[in-house]
Amino acid sequence: MLFKKTLLASALLALGGFAVSATGATSPASASFQIKLTIAKACSVTTSGPLDLGTVDSNQSTDATANASNISVTCSKKLPYSVGLTPSSSSTDGTGTMKGTIAGNTDTIAYALYQNAGNTTAWGNTASNSLTAANGLAAGTGSAQTYKVYGKVLSANLNVMPDSYSDSIAVNVTY
Repeated sequence: MLFKKTLLASALLALGGFAVSATGATSPASASFQIKLTIAKACSVTTSGPLDLGTVDSNQSTDATANASNISVTCSKKLPYSVGLTPSSSSTDGTGTMKGTIAGNTDTIAYALYQNAGNTTAWGNTASNSLTAANGLAAGTGSAQTYKVYGKVLSANLNVMPDSYSDSIAVNVTY
């Protein structure tokens, strides 16, 4: 019988302690969590089409130049980037060689790509191009930024077989 009384007393104490704990809790119960998002750096590039130097005579005594072709670059806000142009010859200084389309025509035409209409600042294929005067890098705005590309063929390079000449230029945005 003593065992039953001890057991009953222990049970009542346990229930009593439980009841005290339950009435001591606050309402409502709460917790918190974080919301997270990681923004990855990104750039995209488009071009306005061919840099067309037009039609010239093979005995023309003036250089063939182009108005401009446009490159549009959209990079993440404040992301530094540079734009490099690489002709199919993989030259690093913005010079390349156009080839004709007629079978058997082995003539080529040397050209150069420039960042300005005066044809004094060459486009290279590295970050050394001067998109800004400070360090050759531009900063993304999250919106498209447009850069002009000018082309030039020296008149001395025009004495070739009549044909349509072209080359492919890779636009590389480094960020």
